[in-house]
Amino acid sequence: MKIFCREPSRISNSISNGKFVVFIWFAAILFLIFSCANPLVTQIAEPKTVTFETNGGSKIDEQIVYRNYPIQRPANPSKDNYTFDNWYGENENFETPWDFNTIPTSDITLYATWTPLYTYTVTFDKNGGDTEADPQSINVIPQTLASAPEIPPTKDGYGFAGWYTEAQCLTKWDFASNIVTEDITLYALWVHNCITVTLSMEELTNKTPMLESVTISRTGQDGIPIKALVSINETLFDTGSISWRISGVGAYAGTIITDDDDPVTDSNAFMLNAQDERYNAPGMHTLLLEVKIDGIAYQTNIIFTVVN
Repeated sequence: MKIFCREPSRISNSISNGKFVVFIWFAAILFLIFSCANPLVTQIAEPKTVTFETNGGSKIDEQIVYRNYPIQRPANPSKDNYTFDNWYGENENFETPWDFNTIPTSDITLYATWTPLYTYTVTFDKNGGDTEADPQSINVIPQTLASAPEIPPTKDGYGFAGWYTEAQCLTKWDFASNIVTEDITLYALWVHNCITVTLSMEELTNKTPMLESVTISRTGQDGIPIKALVSINETLFDTGSISWRISGVGAYAGTIITDDDDPVTDSNAFMLNAQDERYNAPGMHTLLLEVKIDGIAYQTNIIFTVVN
């Protein structure tokens, strides 16, 4: 009877191969257990996505942060004409910078803030107006929009009709689309919004006044109301007097509006104002002018029309 025995080297190789196979299987099992694709491991690791919103700066890649680990501060982004300031957890008030030792508890977006390297000055020129705009100038970040003054200038007898890039008011500045690229001065445009109707004393006493067509508007040109100043171009004698009267309409029906109600004009004139709700109903109305000289009264009806 023959007995066959393997050579010692072959036996050793077989054992080694067996151990290798066991090792491979063991490594594969460990990989499956601890792989991020394993739902159990994913639940334990609790990965959080961190997004960096640079607010106009260069792109920063997002991060995946696992449980009990803080966010790694990225390299600072860049932005033309600005210096990077810091990262914040909200995109409105920017009160407290993000603490990179903080452990995020959910997906989060961090927002960059910037400090401009310089600003441009926008100056508002009243261009012949009586009062200044408020504010008279503002500082604007380069390549951004400017804001119009909260309080525009005023000019007696005129309506403010916008801001222009030259004193001649040829090019209107559009605050919704024009960006500021340098120091600039904007000029106010004025639209005459007051019709002047002048009556002579001779016409009144002879009862032959030559009246122009008087139309006032509640909105006028570009939303600017149009008024009418009716006046007498001569001073009365000491014994004379002038009075103006309009009958109220609508809720003010039965009310008599006189020149004493308007401190802006004196007895020698009356300002018809289409924004005065006491008599600004659309349609035709009558301003009654009465002049008394030496006890004699001269009355004239001045017809005016109110339009929208």
